[in-house]
Amino acid sequence: MEAAFPPLSAFKEIPSPALVFLSERIDSNIKELIRMVGGNPRRLRLHCKTHKCSEIAKRVVRAGIDQHKCATLVEALMLARSGAKDILLSYPLVGPNSGIFAKLCKAFGDVRFSFLIDNVEAIEPARLAFENNLMEGLPNPAIWLDIDVGMGRTGIGVFGADQQYRLQKVGELAKAVVMAGFPLRGLHFYDGQVNMPSPEDRKVAGHQVRENGQNLRSFLEKTSGIPLEVVVGGSPSFMAHAFLGWEDAVFSPGTLVLHDCGYGGNYPDMAGFHPAALLFARVISKPFPGRITLDLGYKAVSADPSMHKRASFPDLPGARIVMQSEEHLVLEGPGVENLELGQGVWAIPYHVCPTVALHDYAIIWEIGQLTKYWEIDARTRYAPWDQMP
Repeated sequence: MEAAFPPLSAFKEIPSPALVFLSERIDSNIKELIRMVGGNPRRLRLHCKTHKCSEIAKRVVRAGIDQHKCATLVEALMLARSGAKDILLSYPLVGPNSGIFAKLCKAFGDVRFSFLIDNVEAIEPARLAFENNLMEGLPNPAIWLDIDVGMGRTGIGVFGADQQYRLQKVGELAKAVVMAGFPLRGLHFYDGQVNMPSPEDRKVAGHQVRENGQNLRSFLEKTSGIPLEVVVGGSPSFMAHAFLGWEDAVFSPGTLVLHDCGYGGNYPDMAGFHPAALLFARVISKPFPGRITLDLGYKAVSADPSMHKRASFPDLPGARIVMQSEEHLVLEGPGVENLELGQGVWAIPYHVCPTVALHDYAIIWEIGQLTKYWEIDARTRYAPWDQMP
């Protein structure tokens, strides 16, 4: 995976560890996403879970991408403040979240909000949460049916054994949504299981998702009389769906806006994307020959992959991670003995989405220089909802 990195000498005064965004790379990745869908930004509903940053959201909006997706209420708030006008909250609304979402819809009346449902039991709490908005003349947000296409995480399962019974259940869910007064907008298919390294294997699996999805949509449109939209695909499956001719589907990748060495190292068809989020670390100790310790613990880089895959080090291609704790990451291998105490090191995170969420700010490298800081303003789980109108 090729990437150009800023000179480490420019970061002498920057405390480490630090998250660094490469501005031009972000723009390039957004352009590549649009290119992948034939130049039509309306084929994209980008997921902001990767960057959680209003400055990036504004760039996505300026690029003509009008539809957006998020997983948390704070992400939805960030998108609305950034100028997004069509926001899908792709996460179940439970507990007080329905009421908070109703406040968001009221506060940003010019935004087309929508959310997911996969269970009839979730409809009545949602209806009650939006009662006050309706009495004030505000429309209900639209609902997408969350369909399980093999991930087994959320969504109503409609494929497999007892097909007729399953179709009946999803038909009942669709009817209940409409009866409760919510517009039924479409079907949401998240196919995170379509993540095979081989592009051809992903195309085969993606074709099955497409075929099942089209059949389900045809069934529901016939029984309900409502035209339905489709949103589908995370980053790996997006690469397959973009070539399958699913002309009226909208795709929702997230990671590719920033990219990482997890996807970049596993998917050759992602060669048009480049890492736009780096970690700047320093050597803090040299315990013995052939070993160094960096200030890159799992409070600075995501710890969810196996330890050996937390990050890659482009200037130390033979180095391997042998230990990590909260504030330390230990490397061994060729080249590490040449590094000096305090020397800077570039790292590319293996999983960029949770890595970004560990940082309050990203330092911006733009037009060949350090320019500013961007706040990762949707990394939190809380906002002062009680202060919203």
